[in-house]
Amino acid sequence: QAETPPSVDTTSPPPAESSAGEPSDGQSDHARHAVGHVGVGFMGLLGVPTLNRMGEIGTLSAPTLGARIWISELVGVDLGAGLSFSGGSTSSGSMSAPSDNAFAFAFHAGVPLAIFHAEHYKFLIIPELNIGGVGGTFFGASSDQDQGRNGFLFQIGGRVGAEIHFGFIDVPQLSLQAGVGLYFDYRSVGIGESRAGAPASSLDVWGFGTSVQGEPWDIFLGSLTALYYF
Repeated sequence: QAETPPSVDTTSPPPAESSAGEPSDGQSDHARHAVGHVGVGFMGLLGVPTLNRMGEIGTLSAPTLGARIWISELVGVDLGAGLSFSGGSTSSGSMSAPSDNAFAFAFHAGVPLAIFHAEHYKFLIIPELNIGGVGGTFFGASSDQDQGRNGFLFQIGGRVGAEIHFGFIDVPQLSLQAGVGLYFDYRSVGIGESRAGAPASSLDVWGFGTSVQGEPWDIFLGSLTALYYF
């Protein structure tokens, strides 16, 4: 009697799973979790110019928070804003006097372009615009000697960098981005006239160059972005 051949299972194997535990459809983290979603978080540290009492230009850092919206796999939109304040008071015995203060604000806008994306990363070109301002007061021995301080920043250019999604640890919605920028930079700072007659002064500076002009790890200062996509 002839033996019956073993049955053959003709059912299809289950689809392969991605590192996030979801069926893999061959798409990148960018395509599956960023396009059509809104990413919110930290968008960089912008240094807004101001003068110190020695007449030297310094910066007041304004951490920028905002959102990134990918309207297609290629094109996105960045919008962000930041605030910062420094001030206080000094005391000696029963005497107290306010310390010099400064208030900074910053606005950021960009158009990220995902020129290439793979499973957990993408390469970006980001044309962008940054605008910031500073207001505050240098306090004198009396209110008549107080002087206002101001600063303005206009920066236009762009960055080249990479955004890494954390799909390899099952958090594809979270990403970090870093890059190098090339900008035209205009800075204006000044000190106002006091009621006691101290003269006003101002200084305007402009330049063009890359965002990395010191140590190699400066690439992470100001340009590091952390986003979570919803």
